[in-house]
Amino acid sequence: MAIPGNLSLVTVTGTYIDISGVAIAGQVKFTPRAVLRNTTSNVILVNSTIVVTLDANGSFSQQLVATDDADASPVNFSYYVEEAFVGGRSFDILLPAATATVDLADVSPAVANDGTGALYIAAAEFNAYSARLTTVEGQASGVTTFLASLQSALSSAITNSNTSRTLVSSYVRAIGGIADNGVLYPSRAY
Repeated sequence: MAIPGNLSLVTVTGTYIDISGVAIAGQVKFTPRAVLRNTTSNVILVNSTIVVTLDANGSFSQQLVATDDADASPVNFSYYVEEAFVGGRSFDILLPAATATVDLADVSPAVANDGTGALYIAAAEFNAYSARLTTVEGQASGVTTFLASLQSALSSAITNSNTSRTLVSSYVRAIGGIADNGVLYPSRAY
C-alpha cells in the first residue's frame, strides 16, 4: 500500500564524500518522532525507520511525509536522522510542506571550526527548541511557586505544632503529669 495521496511529501536528498572526495558507503536512516494518523484515509503510519542506502556516488533521494502536513496528526513532528557510516551523526530535522526538496547539507548541523564544538542548527529547529524551553521554564516557575507555598504551609504547621505541644506540656504539668516530647507520664504518688 502506498502513502495516502492527501499527504504532502518532501523529497530529501544528500551526498556524502570524505575529505579526499571519495564517496561514502553506508546508509541514512529516517525515523518519525511520532505515530501519524491520517483520518481522511483512515490510515495510521507507524514510526518505523526508513533506511536509504547511499549509491556509488555517496548520494540518495527519498520522499518523506512533510512534518507540518495538516492531514497528518500530530502536526509539527520531526524526523530523527541517523547517518549509519563511520563518522556519521544523529540529529533531528523538520520538513515543511512548502519546501518540495530539501538537501540534508542545508538542514543538518555543522560543527563550528572555532574549536569550541558549538553546533549550528536551522532557524526552524532553533525556534521549535526555543518554544519548548519557554514552556519548560513556565512549568518550572509554577513548580517553584508551589514549593514556596508548600514550604510556608509546612513552616506554619510546625510552628502551630510547637505551640500546641507547649500548651499541652503546660496543661499536663498543671494536672500533675510530665510531658516530654509529647509523651505523657502521669505523676506518681509518694
